[in-house]
Amino acid sequence: MIRRAGPFATTSDSFQNLPTTPTENIYPVNCADDVNNSNWPWRYYRRDNFGEAITIGVVEGSGSTGASSLSFAEGTQIWFSYQSAAAWDFIFSYSAATTGNGQSEDVSIRIFNPITDIDFFANSDSGYGVSASISGTLETISLPRAVVPAFVKISFTAETNAGADWNFAFFDSL
Repeated sequence: MIRRAGPFATTSDSFQNLPTTPTENIYPVNCADDVNNSNWPWRYYRRDNFGEAITIGVVEGSGSTGASSLSFAEGTQIWFSYQSAAAWDFIFSYSAATTGNGQSEDVSIRIFNPITDIDFFANSDSGYGVSASISGTLETISLPRAVVPAFVKISFTAETNAGADWNFAFFDSL
């Protein structure tokens, strides 16, 4: 039997309550790709623009319509943890584009374990004097089983004077 962790966890304690103030050291714990549980909603933390306040998000909806769609500017990070008795598929779509104002333009997405610094997924594009863009539709990465919460961070960056517009969507199944 696997004891259900959460609803939040740290690297040393899998059974934390909802913190009064969101912090980068306490992650929401999710049951793999189960976004339809109204008693224990699938949650993530979000920090915009390289260090503004952390907010908590709840994934809503399900299926191929996208469990949750997000739009934001450069410098956003999303993080969560999950618990799963078996490996599972994390399915997502993303896009970003810069406006190309004659400067160096770079955009990148990175999905990784922030504790071990192991990459699950990365994509980037760059150009000089032209726009840079990246996108992926219904990308799938297999996340390993985790009896204790495993940590995931998604980093969206752009090095540009013009800024970048990002779109990201979670999916629970196809």
